Amino acid sequence: MPVYARVGTRAHRAGSTRGRGRPTNAGPAQVKSILEDIGEYRALKAGNAPQNDISTAINKTARKLIGLYGWDDPLRAQKETERTESGDLSLSEEEQKRRDNVVKKVRREISKIWRKNMLVGCPVTTVKPVAEIAELIRLFATRPRRKQAYKIWAKSHARPELEAEVDSRLASRTQDTSTGTATPPRVSMWNTVASEWFKASSIEEQTLARKEAQRIHAEAIERWDASASAVPMSPEEAIEFMEASQVFLGDLMHFFANRASGIAVLFIGGPSGSSLVSEGVCDVPGQPKLLYSEANPSACGQFKDQLDKQVRLLNETKWPQAPNVDHYSSGFAPTDEEQEVTARRDGEEMEANVDAHDEGSDEDQSDDESSITFAGRASELEFIVPQPSARVERQCAAQSTPSADLDGAASPHHPASFVTDGVDPWNDYDIGNPDMAVPEDLRRRDYDIRTTVTPFAPRITGYGTRSGVHPAGYNEAFHSAIAKILPYKAWLEESNTINFFKAVPTKLSGKVDEDVACALSLAYLKYESSKADEMALTMRKIQTTTEAVAVEQPRYMFDLHLRDFTSRWNGRATYGENRTTAKMDADVNVTLPRQWALLQPQERLDRQGQVCVTADSSMNWRNALSPGLEGIRILVVTLLVWAWNIRGDEERSEWSRLASDVSQVLHVLTEKVGILETDSPIRHNGDHGVNGRQRSGRQGKKSAKLRAMEGDE
Repeated sequence: MPVYARVGTRAHRAGSTRGRGRPTNAGPAQVKSILEDIGEYRALKAGNAPQNDISTAINKTARKLIGLYGWDDPLRAQKETERTESGDLSLSEEEQKRRDNVVKKVRREISKIWRKNMLVGCPVTTVKPVAEIAELIRLFATRPRRKQAYKIWAKSHARPELEAEVDSRLASRTQDTSTGTATPPRVSMWNTVASEWFKASSIEEQTLARKEAQRIHAEAIERWDASASAVPMSPEEAIEFMEASQVFLGDLMHFFANRASGIAVLFIGGPSGSSLVSEGVCDVPGQPKLLYSEANPSACGQFKDQLDKQVRLLNETKWPQAPNVDHYSSGFAPTDEEQEVTARRDGEEMEANVDAHDEGSDEDQSDDESSITFAGRASELEFIVPQPSARVERQCAAQSTPSADLDGAASPHHPASFVTDGVDPWNDYDIGNPDMAVPEDLRRRDYDIRTTVTPFAPRITGYGTRSGVHPAGYNEAFHSAIAKILPYKAWLEESNTINFFKAVPTKLSGKVDEDVACALSLAYLKYESSKADEMALTMRKIQTTTEAVAVEQPRYMFDLHLRDFTSRWNGRATYGENRTTAKMDADVNVTLPRQWALLQPQERLDRQGQVCVTADSSMNWRNALSPGLEGIRILVVTLLVWAWNIRGDEERSEWSRLASDVSQVLHVLTEKVGILETDSPIRHNGDHGVNGRQRSGRQGKKSAKLRAMEGDE
């Protein structure tokens, strides 16, 4: 322990009410030690605890203080002393009386200091902060966005004429296919019409709408300005502040880790069992980052569990009306109140995603260029909710280090370390419940999304020497494949998939290996012409450090149905950016290979869950990779869009290995089911797609594009 004061140089505390030259009853080190236990005193006073409980807490702190600084002068000692046995029977009567007086003196001082600092707002240390923390948070926090005036004007009261005009324009745009452009979403058309009508409205209406927008924005700024320093009025408000602070804290941990050339970890426990973990690892050139929670998951899990217990005691006193979270540790289901809070947040996130489509309006862009909402950042934050104790115990007992075997040879045909008693989870695979076939520890393994290394990319040797399809011969093979499929699958044209795959050589030129990309595209088209039944691809759930719970990832791949399954060459989000449904995940280089590995039979995986065995016809994918509009197409499209947004040579190599493995699997699946005959019908798994989307009714007709292609021949 450091020395806090020196003999003869004791300084007078600023703001002290004592006279000059009169020393304090307790030294700075003793005051600090006493204030460490003030939380228990505050909890007892807030709960109107009996005096006996308060005396017990004071006695405990007094024993701790005397044990640290000895019996001579525990309140004024300059350094800690060795601990003495409290039950010494050789003490004289005078020494025993002296010690009794010391205990009484220490107890009085503890009681006085606790009473003086009982209120939460009172300072608990004599050291003033170097900078105002609230001002620092405001500096890095994002200001609220200003709502556009035309939106306020359009929603001030019901406007059926405006909605009818939007529907009319949208229908006209949908029917007009001569331009070859995709139909914009309705929200974009609504923004365009509302903006035009607002500009055509009267000056009085425009002025009122702008004043209302300014008033709403001023109130939001006032709430935002007070949120950095105001005490939360409810557990939900405290959790929202934790969520909003994660980006700032994550950047802070990375800064300190690099500056200190080490590792920085921050644990924060909040109400209702919520916790925040921010980690940072210093950069080492040429080496991937390994977070401390990955290197030592057992210790981190135990610490978070102990922290949650202590925080729960505090919040049970502070928020008596808050729901009890003991069910999390005992494995029971959440209460109705918690489910209601979760549903409210899900609704807010969905609303934020809908607002993100406002990019189609020029006025939206001008107003929102410099503002990003906190809700949009939630998908990139390291927010962890409580887990059942059984899962925590399994995770802590695993003691797995994912990086240990990454550079070593894979061990094929061995069950993963978390599969016990010889049970093969794929034997009970159910397409309606995909998670039951996925080893839970594999889904729970987290990796640092900031590294370009993809731990779950296929590690199969031999793919690099396999000849692909040269771009020069791709066009002819592409037209031949489309001519066979299009009469039976009109959705290829309706979903812009034909134009998408036609542009593969042009889009991916100079980005990745074009031969591998062309081979992947033709392997997919050949699989679509097979006899396999069309079924929707059911994605597996993955949990990373950016997600509170396990969700389907990549989110871009999962969100394809929100854009009517249209195949487009979309961009890729950057780390810390507000990702919309039309942007690929920043960590797609991690989540897409993991998703592919979870879709494979277990005999293809090694102990780390990586694909290490070449696909062959003896394996059974059990309809996990079926063709169709909602089938394997969404994975192949996501893989090609990743290639268009590739970053760095390491990602390029990982992409080539993954694309080669996908091509090999598609060839195997095609050979197993055979090619579709010209007069064979296509069987669909139901009449409706995801979210009730009706399938195309033109399956037996030739499209205009096919007729044009046949005319050219």
